[in-house]
Amino acid sequence: MVSMVRSEEEGEAAWRNVSAVAERYLGTGLDYLGSVAADHRVDHAARAGRAAVEMFPRAAAAVQFRRHAQRVLQWPRQRESVGGMERFVQRLILGSRFQVGAAAGTAV
Repeated sequence: MVSMVRSEEEGEAAWRNVSAVAERYLGTGLDYLGSVAADHRVDHAARAGRAAVEMFPRAAAAVQFRRHAQRVLQWPRQRESVGGMERFVQRLILGSRFQVGAAAGTAV
């Protein structure tokens, strides 16, 4: 996922660049999850030490982050035999599920 972009095209271009570097130096490709538009409220939330989806739940960027998070949570679990970089990233993503906006009771 690429964030703080002006357009989907810009997000795809950034992903292609990073994916090419990962392929060249790490021997692995990257899948494109999507992008999140630039939004000054994300910076504002970061400076406040809070998540944008919590501080500004209706902001376009927050909606996009939640949509992407829901897609990631639907990814199938791979068998334990998977190793290396794939296993590391899978465990990192699947192990980082957390409540966003706990007061509102919405899970992401």
